[in-house]
Amino acid sequence: MFKTKKAFTLIELLVVIAIIGILASVSIIALSNARAKSRDAKRAGDMKQVQTALELFFNDKGRYPTEQEWSANQIFSTSTSGTSTYMQIVPAAPIPADGNCTSEQNNFSYIQTDGGSSYTLSFCLGSNTGTITGGLKAMTPAGIMSITPSCVSSVWTPAEADMCDGESFVQTSNCSVTRSATGSGSDTSWTPATATVCSGESFSQDGNCGGSRSSTGTLTCSEGQSL
Repeated sequence: MFKTKKAFTLIELLVVIAIIGILASVSIIALSNARAKSRDAKRAGDMKQVQTALELFFNDKGRYPTEQEWSANQIFSTSTSGTSTYMQIVPAAPIPADGNCTSEQNNFSYIQTDGGSSYTLSFCLGSNTGTITGGLKAMTPAGIMSITPSCVSSVWTPAEADMCDGESFVQTSNCSVTRSATGSGSDTSWTPATATVCSGESFSQDGNCGGSRSSTGTLTCSEGQSL
């Protein structure tokens, strides 16, 4: 007498496959979130280490590093007694950017301020990390603060514009406020020398006196001035 072998029906197989797919999707999402939190934790930890190195530099030199010194990718000071290294390699921000942070905001951007008595180091967290809330942040000697991006002053590049005698250019924008910069005459400096430009925004203008020429103003410093 033959016994009938039991097997899964097609419906049962489809249900099992669907469950496996759901579990796999949940696992992938959880892994992605864990990686993002790990990157944020590294960003916050790196800031604390950099803060310590900057304070050691300040204790020895009586000021914080310039942007040029920062660009050396290490924090050190040199004196007649030798070289003191406070951070061998300045850490780079983990990639990719997380949360609502852009790739530009994800970069660690340092600026010396107040004649060397202070600094601003901007970075961006994708989500809350410890006691630090997510979003665009600025680290200063006073601690880590949130940044509200706003319009700040930026120097025109190049400093002079090629214009015909008596000709002038005016440009305005609408980032919260209307502002303008005017240049007139031949090879003249911009008036005023600085223009208010939003983060990542640039102004350019062209003329037609014997050819095309332009001058552009861009925001080269971080939003760290707006705390």
